Amino acid sequence: MSLLCGPRPSILLAALSPTLMLAVVLVVSVSQAHGQTYKILHVFGSGSDGAGPSGGLVADAAGNLYGTTESGGTGNCNGFGCGTVFSLTQTNGAWTETVIHSFQGSDGMGTLMPPTLDAAGNVFATTPQCLSGCNGTVVELIPQQNGTWSEKVLHAFGSPPDGGFPFSGVTFDAANGTVYGDTQQGGIGQFGFGTVYAFSGPNYSNYSILYSFNPKEVSADSNPGGGILALDAAGNLYGTATNYLEQSTIFRLSPNQQGGWTETILYRFAEIENGSDPVGGVILDASGNLYGATYSGGPLNGNYGVIYKLASNQDGSWTFSVLYAFQGGNDGSFGSSAPTFDSAGNLYGTTQYGGTDHNGTVFKLTPTVQGQWTKTILHNFNRLDGISQLSKLWLDGHGNIYGTTITGGAYSSGLVFQITQ
Repeated sequence: MSLLCGPRPSILLAALSPTLMLAVVLVVSVSQAHGQTYKILHVFGSGSDGAGPSGGLVADAAGNLYGTTESGGTGNCNGFGCGTVFSLTQTNGAWTETVIHSFQGSDGMGTLMPPTLDAAGNVFATTPQCLSGCNGTVVELIPQQNGTWSEKVLHAFGSPPDGGFPFSGVTFDAANGTVYGDTQQGGIGQFGFGTVYAFSGPNYSNYSILYSFNPKEVSADSNPGGGILALDAAGNLYGTATNYLEQSTIFRLSPNQQGGWTETILYRFAEIENGSDPVGGVILDASGNLYGATYSGGPLNGNYGVIYKLASNQDGSWTFSVLYAFQGGNDGSFGSSAPTFDSAGNLYGTTQYGGTDHNGTVFKLTPTVQGQWTKTILHNFNRLDGISQLSKLWLDGHGNIYGTTITGGAYSSGLVFQITQ
């Protein structure tokens, strides 16, 4: 159950672009994979161990997994737990869950996105709101020598011109030790159209707003969020946003010579056949191309969403193409988050619905020598092994796939799963 009070701002959308060549690269075939092993690593029980793990997972160098839950834990937020940050460690093939932090409401509630790790193993998490007195938080969890974790609230969002309601996680820049994130609301302007912020300096003590979305007209973009900002080697940030017309965009923020940041709208989802309502932000490949998923739209009948690519050209332009359009039914429908790459260039992702049990799928897209993509369904969810998988998948170095579902499992409170290929 969501803890967020009142209408939840959209975390799916974005809006405008330069002139682009549009291409559609549809899948060659769809197949059901064989030889996959699906394993449930942990089932949440709505109690102190958390419930509703919507954010997905990250891992440290030792292979320990970290995630968040929207509710559960020891806090009390309007009669429900305020959410947790948890870890999963493996010993002799068995996985053990440990709650490393339970939110209490004053430090935030309703975590929706995966945590982020810095080089020292500290864990960062965002909450979209507080029980009272603030509009969300960014917290740092610091491991102690005795095995416990201490919490530091890096920032509690206030009223504009501060940002508010961070429905996204944060990105860590290992090159300069900076943490970046965005908020869906707040910033300068009469209504507050969202911000991009940063923590820098010793112990991340310097908080600053790098950019405020402040469209002069409703056709411009605003209200970023719904994923984690992508960071390239040059220090540019990429994400998705929306506007009052609910037209989505992919944007780039680049540091400029004046010490500020310049926004460039790379693509606007203006045609329904190219998808609409992007979910989970974007990811980058080694060549600087962007990939993402949309919840709806597409060139096929049914409006079931697409997987797309935005290719970076040498002349500075960008070329948009649809790699795969979901067809509904057993194929799956409604993309859940940005896809994930493996080392061979295959893409992995999830759908919220469809599949043989109508509870969503895990899929793999494989590029062919002809430039097209072949889709393989790796798993069809049912009510016991997970429902409502909204998170980005994580892959380890052996090709194992890890993810979370918000509901499903023995207690209908979600679970953590592994797929071995």
